Amino acid sequence: MLNLPKFNQVAFAFATTLAPDPAPGDPFEFVCPQNMILSPISVNLHFTASAAAANRYIGLTITTNIFPVFTFASPFPIVAGQTFSVTASTSPISVATPTPSFTLHIPFPPNVFLYNPDRFAIYAFGMDAADQISFIYFHHKFWPI
Repeated sequence: MLNLPKFNQVAFAFATTLAPDPAPGDPFEFVCPQNMILSPISVNLHFTASAAAANRYIGLTITTNIFPVFTFASPFPIVAGQTFSVTASTSPISVATPTPSFTLHIPFPPNVFLYNPDRFAIYAFGMDAADQISFIYFHHKFWPI
C-alpha cells in the first residue's frame, strides 16, 4: 500500500479466486503476487468452530511489509460447534446474524491497493487447533505491471 508504482487506475480487470483451505487452526492469509497490484472488493469464507468450549472473534488485518495498516475484530462471538458464513467487504458496517442463517459481515476498508509484499489475513481470536476456514472466494480488481 505504501510502495505502489505508478499505474493507470482506470485500466483494471476483475477476478474471483478460489483460495485453498488453510490447515485446521490456521488463518487465511493472502500475499499479493509479484508484478501485480490488487484492490480487494470482498472475501467470502466459511468458519467452522470446533466443539472446544470458547468464543472466537473473527478479525481482519492488512499489513504492508511488516507494519499493520488496518486491523478489525468483530464484536460478535462465534461459539463452539457453530459454522458461520463470513464476508469481508467494503461496506462500512459489521453485522452478525445468528440462527437461522449464521452469517457475519466485517468491513474491509475501501480503495485499498496491495503490492508485493503487502498482505491481508482473516483469522479468529481464540482459534482452536481444530477450527477450520474453508470455501474461500476472493473478489478483486487487478492491474498487471
